[in-house]
Amino acid sequence: MKTSYIQPLDYVDPATCNTQKEYEQKVSRKKNSSAPNLTKIGTLDIETVVREGVHYPYLYSFCDGIRHHSWFTSTGSDLLKHLLSSNTYRNFTVYAHNLSRFDIIFLLRDIARLKEEGYIINIIKKDDKIISINIKHIKDDNINLTLKDSLLLLPASLDKLAKNFKLEVGKLVQPVYVGAGHEDYKDTDLSHFSKEVEQVSNFEEWQRKVEIYCQQDCKALHDVLVHFIKLVWNKWQVSAINYPTTPSLAFAIYRVGKRSLDRRVLTVIEFQKWRVFFKRKKTRTIFRSGKFSQKIQNKKLTND
Repeated sequence: MKTSYIQPLDYVDPATCNTQKEYEQKVSRKKNSSAPNLTKIGTLDIETVVREGVHYPYLYSFCDGIRHHSWFTSTGSDLLKHLLSSNTYRNFTVYAHNLSRFDIIFLLRDIARLKEEGYIINIIKKDDKIISINIKHIKDDNINLTLKDSLLLLPASLDKLAKNFKLEVGKLVQPVYVGAGHEDYKDTDLSHFSKEVEQVSNFEEWQRKVEIYCQQDCKALHDVLVHFIKLVWNKWQVSAINYPTTPSLAFAIYRVGKRSLDRRVLTVIEFQKWRVFFKRKKTRTIFRSGKFSQKIQNKKLTND
């Protein structure tokens, strides 16, 4: 899919309408519905080194689509303080790609400490996966931050997503410090990398490059999410921001009465990893292996 396919959120394709009346109804429905606020989403990423098989964080980055912020630190306290103290990021949803299996490890302790500062922490889990974390100040409802795992919504690597969405700049080659000194920023073994890396011996040069690398990861994820949210909204008028996982989003799309998925969408978001099974009036709807099929075992399915 080309990025030119992405239309403004209020766009209605006349080719999808049989009559002028149907077109006017779709336009009216879009104007009256609650479109996703793309200015209220951000992304974060954490870089770590591996010493003796243990990950140690050293860099936290955040992107809101326009501005980038980075902190060379071993904790997430500066990141959380920045997000919660700034009026700009009130009621923000922040995504991390693989939050529930990786990034949360280096954020949970700092999040727990926020309780001492008057914050209410609400964690939604399913099995061993963290679906979302909501952080709200007990005295001010406007101080409200939600963390979500974009990998649960788009189950593919960031590199693959960036390529599928035809981003101008996707993931960069990761710089790895191999010079003398600064042992806290060096991996004891580079064999754990399953991708191409750039070995840098100058510490200042490495710091500059790794900050750009981490920020670009945030920017690429933000661009992917914006494209995906727009695409879902233009096709079904469903706000993907409100649904943290692929099954919940798939069910929301199903409920609006759409009975087929555009192959362009299937190609983009790599549905081969989407496996959603649910029953409704003896009807099984299956997202699997890039196909969307309905096996109706009784009478023709009618909309709610």
